[in-house]
Amino acid sequence: MELQEKTLGQCFREACRRNPERLAAVDSARKYTYEELKGCVDALAGSFLAHGFSHGSHIGIFCGNRADALIAYFAVWSIGAVLVPLNRLFTERELRECIQRADIELLISDRALDPGIPVWQMDDLPAGNVPETVLREAQALVQPQDTDTILFTSGTLAVPKPVMSTHYARVNIAFMQAETLRLTEDDRVLSVLPMFHCFGLTATVLPTILAGACLCCPADTHSYHILDMIEQYRCTVFTAVPALFLAVMRRQAAEPRDISSLRTGYVGGSTYSEDFLEQAEHCLGMVVLPSLGQTEATAGVTTASLDDPFEVRANTIGHVFPHIEYRIRDGELCLRGWSVMQGYYGMPEETAAVIDRDGWLYTGDLVHEEGDSLVYDGRKRELIIRGGENISPLELETVLLGDPRIRECKVTGIHDPHYSEIVCACIVPQDTLTEEDVIAVLKDKVALYKLPQKILFLKELPKTSTGKVDLQALKAWIEKQ
Repeated sequence: MELQEKTLGQCFREACRRNPERLAAVDSARKYTYEELKGCVDALAGSFLAHGFSHGSHIGIFCGNRADALIAYFAVWSIGAVLVPLNRLFTERELRECIQRADIELLISDRALDPGIPVWQMDDLPAGNVPETVLREAQALVQPQDTDTILFTSGTLAVPKPVMSTHYARVNIAFMQAETLRLTEDDRVLSVLPMFHCFGLTATVLPTILAGACLCCPADTHSYHILDMIEQYRCTVFTAVPALFLAVMRRQAAEPRDISSLRTGYVGGSTYSEDFLEQAEHCLGMVVLPSLGQTEATAGVTTASLDDPFEVRANTIGHVFPHIEYRIRDGELCLRGWSVMQGYYGMPEETAAVIDRDGWLYTGDLVHEEGDSLVYDGRKRELIIRGGENISPLELETVLLGDPRIRECKVTGIHDPHYSEIVCACIVPQDTLTEEDVIAVLKDKVALYKLPQKILFLKELPKTSTGKVDLQALKAWIEKQ
């Protein structure tokens, strides 16, 4: 596809003109056609302008996945204000910190709170009409290179950082995601990943709306409600992290529902095995596409094609999206060009640490090429250095997840006075498992120095709101054992 010089507001209005009577979004409480959604977006945009919020204002959104969240998102974008989605699981202290770091001027929330700035309740938004000419003038000021969003990183290894992106980058990544999934106006796409993170926003919500399809928001992420939504609305696209796929697969196996409408979706966010992908496709009856994304790269970095053979989808992360320049330096994937963030908001030193003078973003993702696809080798910062030997946690996790007795696992390094670091394997078993069993799974497949010196069994791994393993929390737990 050709890159498009458009804003998110322009693309939204075009979708509404094409599909006024089609269903745009639905949840357990409400439904909106595109015409209804546009009317609500224009009304809220008018309220922003009437209350003094306009181009460049930072407006935070603090709510879960619900159909009317789209009203707030597109109303902010339509007048050139900067959207700052906030993690719905933040404590009030964390919320206040992020409000300060992103210079948020107004917060829209689905719960009562007092963060020290004006708050508008999602279910009781204030009126404030302005003449239509004023709204149209405000919309005309928005340019593709304007900052559209400040998204906080997921914070699995460090404090979340505020990432600035442009309308141009997010529009084009969203269109590429839609093209990869072959979305049409007839698709109904599940929204189970948090809208306040890049995977949920840019790989799920925006491709759906820009394609004129319908976004379906289950009541929550419990597998029962997900399957209920698929069956009721004949959903066609399901994108999730491996842990959520597994939960839905287990529920479907125990209590079968009619999910024959499913056809495809992305999986990403954490490690999975070839076995997992095969079982997911068999159980759910859909083609699952691998993906690699990063907030600093506007979410989309790689994916496979619906036409790629299973071996490519199972063993690689596909190819880099079109029009994105990349190189591999010392095993690390580096990106340059329009999809790279403008920087971390208010953090020039941190920005300079990941984007060099030539504009290359050092992603921290280790990869190698196989044909025209990339194979993921793990995160650079997660490498375990045991007595001078580099050990990839991903290599061990891939082997362990190939054993049906292991439901989830995370391998990490822990301090050791002799080796500096040793390997620790944290296992969530599916069936009865011993330390000897774990070593037996690994010993014929990896070198002896890579075998874990410490093995811990958990009922579940600590997760972030996006379903990634929370390494900070896991390491804190390990230290207490």
